[in-house]
Amino acid sequence: MGTLEDAQFANQLGHLYQSAAQQIGDYLTNNIDQLTKEEIDTVNSYQTTIINYANTFYSLSDNIAFTGSDVYFNQINDATGQIKDALNHLDNVNKIINISAGIITLAAAVMTGNGPLIVTSIATIVSITKSLGSTSN
Repeated sequence: MGTLEDAQFANQLGHLYQSAAQQIGDYLTNNIDQLTKEEIDTVNSYQTTIINYANTFYSLSDNIAFTGSDVYFNQINDATGQIKDALNHLDNVNKIINISAGIITLAAAVMTGNGPLIVTSIATIVSITKSLGSTSN
């Protein structure tokens, strides 16, 4: 990837993470009476972390690249559909916690330029989406 492509990728990740935070917030708002205080605290904490990563991705622009990043970024792009699909099926707090933890780990891997952790994170998220009944292939 070149500088422009890196900036576009960072922006796309920012949008993905902002969307995830919004969907998590919507779930909380709609189900707050059915959740325990611990569940609310956990989901709120994850939502805040995801918002922080969204803001960080927006600010990274062309500084997101690292050696071999184009290969890893393409893998993230390939998995984005499954991540979005999983976010569209947030129907219980355990799913939210598992998906949130997975995308937080993915963000940390991107931020640190840890290619192997990116691959592991993507595999984990895809596994979570499949095990929780996500409809995407």
